[in-house]
Amino acid sequence: MSSSSSDLPPLDPRTQALVKAILSRQIPTIAQLVNACPEQQRSQFLTPALNQLADSDPASAQWFIRHILRLRPANS
Repeated sequence: MSSSSSDLPPLDPRTQALVKAILSRQIPTIAQLVNACPEQQRSQFLTPALNQLADSDPASAQWFIRHILRLRPANS
């Protein structure tokens, strides 16, 4: 059974802002939002946003992941 947007819990305002920034490919805003989140909490911040995007706009979720992977240092 596939999920729909209505099956997902509501997003907090910061996560909603991240989703909007990813949808519009606003890299400076995305970086600001992600970097403001402590590293230990990033998965809890990014996962709901990516779940929302995977459900509503998979291409944007894929774009975000590809962009992040390109930015990773080679020795990570």
